[in-house]
Amino acid sequence: MLYERPPFTPWPHNDPDMLDAAAELARMRKISRSAQDDYAIASHACALGAPPTLREIVPIGGLSRDAFTRRLTPPLCARLPVLAGDELHGINAATIAVEADAAAAVLVVSEDVARRCKTAMPVRIKGSVSMGGDPAMPGLAPVAATQKLLARLDLKPADITAAEIMEAFAAQAMACRDLTGLRPDQVNRGGGALARGHPIGASGAIVFGPPLISSRAVFANISGVSFLRKSPSVMMPISLPPSITPAAPMPPTLIA
Repeated sequence: MLYERPPFTPWPHNDPDMLDAAAELARMRKISRSAQDDYAIASHACALGAPPTLREIVPIGGLSRDAFTRRLTPPLCARLPVLAGDELHGINAATIAVEADAAAAVLVVSEDVARRCKTAMPVRIKGSVSMGGDPAMPGLAPVAATQKLLARLDLKPADITAAEIMEAFAAQAMACRDLTGLRPDQVNRGGGALARGHPIGASGAIVFGPPLISSRAVFANISGVSFLRKSPSVMMPISLPPSITPAAPMPPTLIA
């Protein structure tokens, strides 16, 4: 079966258009167009500022970095027409993740296999939650599942060091961030899908990479919650390679 995106409901007549759903979320949450623009600008800036040592991409065809990332500015965003919603809360091309082609892989193995593989960046899956949500408001689906998972693991949002949220839309990412109690400096520190692109089918695997890679780069364990657009997947403690000694006591190490 071919489709541009997977359905969010089994009822074709009640499957919301993503642009309209995001615009309604922005209106409902009173997320202004300028605030969405600022979020998108920050996402691109974080992606451009990510250290070159944070290698997430296997070079192919001469490409070793995401090609879409650019230096957005408020005047540029202000000139973009509203694609859905009203003038005050509407979404535009800068606040929607660009369609992209990509592939990603996450290898999940038993602890015994992980020991034998001697991977440089071992990760243990700590827990997972999968929940349904209102199909008319798909952007908020991760919130309840994330709250349930944090409660199950006796964690607070402040315990999280690094978080990844799928940026399908700026309004959706901002709403998930705020409703789960995460701070802006915890979320998508290397930029998100607004800057890098949203390849349907690969985005879920892609969001696992940045917290793991950045933890290795800064020589300290980190915590993170990585969200899919529809629900959070897993939470994992991160173990550092034996050769890396943190300069300070390590916080609880989790990633989902």
